[in-house]
Amino acid sequence: MLGQIMHLERGRAIAPLATPLTAVSGAPGIAYRVRMVEDGAIEVDGLDAWLAEGRMLAQQRRDAEWATADWMAQGKQAGHLDRVRFSLLSERLGITTRKLKDALKAALTFPLEQRQACLSVDHHALIANLPDAEASALLQRAIAERLSIQAAREAVAQHRLATGERFSDDDTDSSLATVQIRAWNRATPEARALAFEHFRISAAKGHGIIDEDEAVDG
Repeated sequence: MLGQIMHLERGRAIAPLATPLTAVSGAPGIAYRVRMVEDGAIEVDGLDAWLAEGRMLAQQRRDAEWATADWMAQGKQAGHLDRVRFSLLSERLGITTRKLKDALKAALTFPLEQRQACLSVDHHALIANLPDAEASALLQRAIAERLSIQAAREAVAQHRLATGERFSDDDTDSSLATVQIRAWNRATPEARALAFEHFRISAAKGHGIIDEDEAVDG
């Protein structure tokens, strides 16, 4: 790429150019079509500029999430999290308790040099419980295959099932949910189908106690 595009604004990009350009490579999957304009700047075609701006905004969001994660880690190291409940932080920041805990886990597990800029904090938090070698491999796989959060979660679950490893959970609800998930994974498809009907009835009643005879009788 000749010249470093500094920013995009309404389809215009300011860049220190050595020679006039007709095309310039951008982020993965995007090639900007540009032309010189009278003031020495370059102008980017509308669609390419719009896509490029979206990529930039997505990266800014990831950067902000990591900044929050590192802020949480600083609070942990300074002892502030021993004095302030996660529920209070959640209320003050407008971020769920689960997201705050995941951010802290990701920041404490992955130092700056081990983070993948194109993956979210959520990706890193999901993978954080894996051993170092497996975590690094799954991060690279997530990049190569563009794994969604759900796909990354399934990959971690498959690792748990294959290795039988027990990972520490952050709270009682997570621990109990993990027990149920592992039981589901061990079950046959037929058993899952029967259990799902009970879960469906329970969910319709506010996730209440399951009457084991209700699905059969109904």
